[in-house]
Amino acid sequence: MTLSRALAPPLLLAALAVVYLITAGGHLYSPDEEVMYRVTDSLARRGRIDVPPMELGFGSAAGRDGRQYAQYGLGNSVAAIPLYHLGPMVLRLLPGDTLAQVLATGTIVNARRYAQPTPLDYARRFAVAHTNVLVTLLQVWVIYLFALALTAHVPGAVMTALMYGLATQAWPHAKTFFSEPLATLSLTGGAYLLWTGFVRDSVTRLWFAGVLFGWAVITRLDSVVALPGMALLFYAKGLSSNPEEATGESDVQLGQETAEADVPPADLPSRVTLLSAHIAVGLPLLLAAAVVLGLNVLKFGSPFSTGYEDQSEGFQFSTPLREGLLGYLISPGRSLLLHSPPVALGLIGFPVLLRRAPALAAGLLVSIIGIFVFHAKWQNWSGGWDWGPRHVFALSALSAVPLGALLSARASALTRVAAVVVFFVGIGVQLLAISQNPIEFYEVFYRPHVEEGQTVPPAYYTVARLEGVPEPTGEDSVWTVRWSAWDGYPRLWNQGVHDLFWLRWWRWRRGSGGEAGVP
Repeated sequence: MTLSRALAPPLLLAALAVVYLITAGGHLYSPDEEVMYRVTDSLARRGRIDVPPMELGFGSAAGRDGRQYAQYGLGNSVAAIPLYHLGPMVLRLLPGDTLAQVLATGTIVNARRYAQPTPLDYARRFAVAHTNVLVTLLQVWVIYLFALALTAHVPGAVMTALMYGLATQAWPHAKTFFSEPLATLSLTGGAYLLWTGFVRDSVTRLWFAGVLFGWAVITRLDSVVALPGMALLFYAKGLSSNPEEATGESDVQLGQETAEADVPPADLPSRVTLLSAHIAVGLPLLLAAAVVLGLNVLKFGSPFSTGYEDQSEGFQFSTPLREGLLGYLISPGRSLLLHSPPVALGLIGFPVLLRRAPALAAGLLVSIIGIFVFHAKWQNWSGGWDWGPRHVFALSALSAVPLGALLSARASALTRVAAVVVFFVGIGVQLLAISQNPIEFYEVFYRPHVEEGQTVPPAYYTVARLEGVPEPTGEDSVWTVRWSAWDGYPRLWNQGVHDLFWLRWWRWRRGSGGEAGVP
C-alpha cells in the first residue's frame, strides 16, 4: 500500500465533511422529513413507531389501532437515532433560543416547519438534519473504493469520488433528511460487496451485501426495482467466477494498471459456492422482506398495505412513459443530466466498464433502467417541491461506477479535460442548489405568503401580471427555465434570502439587519 493510497480516503472525506457542514441548512425541509423525524423521536423516546399526525394530514395514515403511522420506510428513521440523542450536546453549543433566532426567515414562510415548542426540539431536529452528511460521506467512500478496485489508480478514484460528492445532487441532498441517500448507499454498498465478494472469495462480504440490500428495501420500498440488476450481477459473477482457476486477469486486475490482484491464490480452495452465496445474500433479504410485510400488518392490518394508498391522488403509474423519460432527460426542472452533469460521463464510461467487469456493468445497467422506467411512469414523477430529480437520485451514484472505470491511468487527454470541465460545471450547479430552501422557493414564487406581516401574492404571478404574460403553473416550474428554480434561486439570493445555517449564525452574532436571514 502506497502512502497516497493510505492518505487519500481520510483527506478526501475530511475535506468533503468540512464543505457539507459549512453549507448545511440546520433544519428539516419537507413534510416527508418531518414525518420520518417523528418516527425517530417516537422510537428514541417511547420505543414505538406511531407518530403525532402533521397538521395538514400528510405523510401518515390511520392504522388498524387508530394511531397514525408513517407511510415511509423505517430505515432512515432508525439510522437517525444516534444523532437524535446528540440534541442535548447541540444545546450546549447553541444554547437557549439561538436556533430559533438563526433559522428565522424574512418572509415567515414555513413557520410551522421552523417553529418548535422548546429549544431541545430545535436542537434534536438540527442534529437529525445532518444525518445525510454522514450518509453522503460513506457513499463517496464506496464510490472511491469501486473506482480504486476497477483501476488501482488513486488519482482517478479520488477524482471520481469528488465528482460525485461535489458535482452531483449528492451535495444538496446532504443538507436534507430525505431517505433517497441512505437507500442509494445501501444499494451501491451492497453492489460493491457483492462484486468483490465473488472476486475475493469472501462469504462475509456476500453476507453484508445481502444486509445492505435488505436495508435499502426497509428504507425505501421502491429499492426493489434495482434488485433485478443486483440479481443479474449475482448470477453472472457467481457462475463465471472460479477462484481456483484465477491466474491473472480479473475484473480488478487488468494489464499493468492493477498493482495487486484481488483474487485468492490459485492453490487455495474456494470458500464461496453458489449454495453458500445464495444463503449469504438471500437470508438477509428474506428477513428484510419479513420485516417490511410484518410492519405493514402491524400498522395497517395487511402485508401489502403501506399507507400510500390513502393519499388523495392514489397509488398509480399513470404518467405516459415518454413524458416521464423526457422529463428526466431534458426538462429544466428535473433533468438528471442538467442537475448532475457527471452522469453524462458515467454513461460514456459504460463500454469501458463492460470490458473491465462485464457482470458488474450488466447488473448496474439493468438497475439503472429499472429505476429510470419505474419512476418515469409514477404519477408524481417530478417529485413535488424539490431541487432536481429526487426520485431517481440513485442514478447519480450508480453512474459514478462506470465513471470510475473511465478515469483510469489509461484515460486519454480529452477524457481528462472533459472530466475537469464537467466537474467545475457541476460544482456551479450545486452551488446554486445549496444556496436555497426548495420549499421556500415554491412558497414564495407560487403561493400567497406573508412578508412583514402582510399577505402578498406569489412572486411569479406578480411578475407575469406586470409583464402581461400568462401566469405560470406548477408544470412551468419543471418545463420553463423562466419560472423555475434556475431563475428563482438567484432572485432569492439577491433579496438576502439563503439556506446556509452558519452564514445565518455569523450574521446573527454580528447583529446585522436585525434578523438571521437578512444581511
